[in-house]
Amino acid sequence: MSAKYSQLNPKYTPVFLTFAYQTGLLRFLMLRYIDGVIQAFGGMLHFGQHATMPMVGYNTTMHRKDGLYRLICHADSL
Repeated sequence: MSAKYSQLNPKYTPVFLTFAYQTGLLRFLMLRYIDGVIQAFGGMLHFGQHATMPMVGYNTTMHRKDGLYRLICHADSL
């Protein structure tokens, strides 16, 4: 049985996340439902005219049709 994530994926630490937030290295985006609970988040890196989202997380218990992954990946343009 294979693991869900590759061992080559970065292991983000609380120290790195704090640094990324405090320095503005990553712009953190969150999607909340009406009850205020965060259902998805992303850490976006901007460079020039380009952007990438190396960090994405979402509530996997929600229905796929809710499209949380797609929504958070496009949240910067909403």
